Amino acid sequence: MSTSRNTLRILDSHAADYLNRFAFYLDATDEVFELQGKMGLDAAAMQALPGEDQNLIKTYVFLAESANTTWAAALRLLSSGFVADSYALIRILYEIGALLHYGNSSPPATRSEVYATMFKSGLSEEEHRKQEWSLIQKSTRLLEGESPGLAPVRRELNNFGAHISRAKVVLGNITALGTSSASRVFTPNWSDRAYLAGLDFLLTITTFIVEEYAKLHATYAGVAQDVLSKVTGLGKKFASTVRPRLQRMMRNSRDPARTYR
Repeated sequence: MSTSRNTLRILDSHAADYLNRFAFYLDATDEVFELQGKMGLDAAAMQALPGEDQNLIKTYVFLAESANTTWAAALRLLSSGFVADSYALIRILYEIGALLHYGNSSPPATRSEVYATMFKSGLSEEEHRKQEWSLIQKSTRLLEGESPGLAPVRRELNNFGAHISRAKVVLGNITALGTSSASRVFTPNWSDRAYLAGLDFLLTITTFIVEEYAKLHATYAGVAQDVLSKVTGLGKKFASTVRPRLQRMMRNSRDPARTYR
């Protein structure tokens, strides 16, 4: 009997179920990455730019690639039934989006600030992390000052992803199963409010990151106008197609944290 191997088999079976139930969500996500893949300069165009501009573009590419791997990890967790743990990764995506937005707020100075802070601070590792965190906080304040509706999203992500909390413990470990309890990981509820909200957060923030990424490339003629127009319309499109379907799925669900208050 192998606990670890059996666990992986169970989680893989959840992923197969997820693929069937959320095909519409994955199709929408594919649109985001298809458009992202159509952005960028070729080698010759990059080499023709001054070194400073090359560094700014590379900064956005590095952050976008980091977002892609983080997105993949978050999707893997959600497809296997992990709710609370995925929120920590979505929180990282939120920070990446805020940094890209800040960089686009008053270019090229703000983009240079992101580049210097993230990759060329010249500080000790401890001091570098402090400065990096300070920039993330400043970027978040700017973003939420312009879009106050994002502040509750960040707080929700923090509640599950930034630290241990009662809600995180309940979401991550137990649920009612008849008259007993069982791990939520092994009995996933695809209609759970927090689960479906996590899917919404993941798509919304990933779309936002690609929007900010496109703004950088538009500065250097690295994105065609038709692609830029499609990227700009993604948010409204998903809000009118994907979000209503997720909301319909959660109407009859219960908030598991309320059960244990």
